[in-house]
Amino acid sequence: MNRKHTRTLGEIFTKPTRASIRFDDAVGLFSALGGTVTQRAGSRVAFILAGKVLVLHRPHPSPVMDKGAVEDMRVFLSLCGINP
Repeated sequence: MNRKHTRTLGEIFTKPTRASIRFDDAVGLFSALGGTVTQRAGSRVAFILAGKVLVLHRPHPSPVMDKGAVEDMRVFLSLCGINP
């Protein structure tokens, strides 16, 4: 993981939850953690890590994730054993 991925991971686990995390940064983080990201139907994207799957909606027109998606990602990463 590079410095940008480490920063993104820290932002995901920051409380209160931020609504300023770019979706592309989250995709890069999952790739750096060894996970895969696949496009599903419509704007849905599946994040696969440690045999677990998280499906999120790709935000549009803004590239920024909402707080609910960030919280879901935080729980998912914790279940996979990933912490900052």
